[in-house]
Parts: sequence; C-alpha cells; structure tokens
Amino acid sequence: MEAWIQKLLLWVFPVIISVTWHEVAHAYVAKLRGDKTATEGRLLRWNPFYHLDGIGTIIVPVVMILMNSGLVYGWGRPLPINPNVLKNPQIDRPLVAISGLLMCLVMAFLFSLLLYLGDYLASMQQNQLALIINETGNNGISINMTIFLVNLLPIPPMDMGRFVESFLSKRHRYFLNLFEPVGLIIAVIILFLSPTKAMIAPAQQSLCKWVISSSDSAVAATRKQANKLWQRSLKALPSPSEYMGPSSR
Repeated sequence: MEAWIQKLLLWVFPVIISVTWHEVAHAYVAKLRGDKTATEGRLLRWNPFYHLDGIGTIIVPVVMILMNSGLVYGWGRPLPINPNVLKNPQIDRPLVAISGLLMCLVMAFLFSLLLYLGDYLASMQQNQLALIINETGNNGISINMTIFLVNLLPIPPMDMGRFVESFLSKRHRYFLNLFEPVGLIIAVIILFLSPTKAMIAPAQQSLCKWVISSSDSAVAATRKQANKLWQRSLKALPSPSEYMGPSSR
C-alpha cells in the first residue's frame, strides 16, 4: 500500500500541471488573437487548481496509474472560447487549436530539465531526493507525450479535431461535432484496449526518448556556447601587468 501511495504522489504534480495548462494554453492564445471571453470571466489563470476536472484530472489518471497501464492520460476543465470574435478566424482558429499540442511539447522539455537537477543531486549524494526529482521529470515527459498523441485524433474535442474543424464548412463541421460528446470516452477506451494501446505505447516511448535526446543536445549546445563566451571574456580582461601600471625606477 505504501508503495502505491508513493507512486501516486510522484504523479500528482505532473498530472495537475500538464492537463490544466494544456487547457489554459488554448484560452491564452485565443486572448492574444482577440477573444477575451475567458479573461472577462476571470477564468484565464495559470493556477491549475481553478481548472481541475473531477473525472479527467483525478479519477482517470489515478485508475491508469493504479492499473500500471504504462500510459497516463487526463484532461482539465476547458476554458470558454468564442471563435467568432477572433481577429482573423481563418488563421486564428487553427492557431488556438494547435496551441495545446505546442504546450505539451513545451512542458515535456521543461520536465526534462528536472533530469539534470536529479543528476546533480545524485552527484551530491542526495540520492533519495534525486530519485524523486528524476521520477517526477520522467512522469511529466510521459504524460505530456500521451496527451500530445491522443490530441492528434481528428475528432472533437481533441486539438486535431478542432484544427480540422476550422477548415470545414458549417455542414461538415456539424457532422464532425457529433463526436464531441463521446470524444474523450473514445480516447480513454483507445488507451485501455490492448490492441490500440500496443500501437500507441511505442510511439509514446519514442517521443519521450526524442524529448530527452533533444534536451541533451540543446543543453550541450548551450554549455558549449557559454564556455566560448566565458573564454572570450577572459581574453578581454587586461593582464596583471596592465593593472600594475608602469614600474617605478
């Protein structure tokens, strides 16, 4: 029992942040493009506790974690968006739709930085804390890549469904929106069924590895550039003899 509690606790922060900020991203981009619906309703907040969904943020993730399914998925409470007041609906609607996918990538890379903190703590002999940080980082990458893949489903309310919807006529949009009441149910079933899960799991694992590999490359490039700047700054410093000034006779 204690092991299960510890496992759940290591998922709490990644789940809550990931599923709620995914929703906030849509409303934030909508605000930038002219829709202030969420802002005027005082709903556009980065505090994740304002956007928790009882089923999507708690029940579904907890069940998937306790079942040791390997894939953890969830969703937050969606914020109101009015596509009719966007500055340029033909361009802005697709942007608002894919903003959730982009947020998944951003958060996955941010969680990958925790792995460097964990490695540093391990080098300082803080092994228990390093284990917690590394596990949290890996869980954050994992859930964001799962959310990313699920939202590639071309049915509402998934991000790709919204993206496709923005290019359809009103008639075709009506038929696509018939999936909206059951879209999340379809996503959960896909993740629980063995055949479909067997297809998604390898793709999710590959994405997780890509995030970590890309993060390693970015950090290495940053360190290399910082080292070059440091070396240049050292060369620009005056020599000790210049500080001393001309010697007196």
